[in-house]
Amino acid sequence: MITFENVAIDFDNKSVIQGFDLVINKGDKVLFKAPSGKGKSSLLKAVLGFVTLSEGTILIDQIPVTEKTACDLRSKVAYVSQDVDLMPQVARDFIQEVYDYKYNKHLELDNDRLIELMTYYELELSLLDKNIKDFSGGERQRLGLVIAFLLNREILLLDEVTSGLDAHLKSKVFDYVSQSTITAIIISHDEIWINELIKVVNW
Repeated sequence: MITFENVAIDFDNKSVIQGFDLVINKGDKVLFKAPSGKGKSSLLKAVLGFVTLSEGTILIDQIPVTEKTACDLRSKVAYVSQDVDLMPQVARDFIQEVYDYKYNKHLELDNDRLIELMTYYELELSLLDKNIKDFSGGERQRLGLVIAFLLNREILLLDEVTSGLDAHLKSKVFDYVSQSTITAIIISHDEIWINELIKVVNW
């Protein structure tokens, strides 16, 4: 599903990651565990084609991630970050706008599924009619997860998405991700992800 072959990433002539090899099979849940500043987030962005490798190759379904292939390959991936950079507009309008993007136009918003996910992640349905700029950090993180699951991507990239949540909600996110069939790469310092259901990759 996702293959890292001798991947290296440099910033300002300084090596952040070097000689990274990993094969992630369909349905695997993998936790990248390393101290801050060791390139974990950069590696996720490289999967999306937003960070250029200094060496090596990343492949999704045996297709190398390059400038030419990155846009098409992103249609397989949902990415949710700690900051969850959502536009400052009414949540319902923003969600519909996501479905108007070029690579989502073939999808149709399932309102029943939206309500189901909002309820599961304990988001008040009234939030759909509020401006996202008025959401708390935890609400933005959970809305980002709701949108990611609505899109039914094959691959889910999660970068510290439980950092702003209490223990109960962290557990709900873990349960949902770990029990799904999706292929997931997780970056987190939360101990809840240290579990036999998750493959831990240290560096």
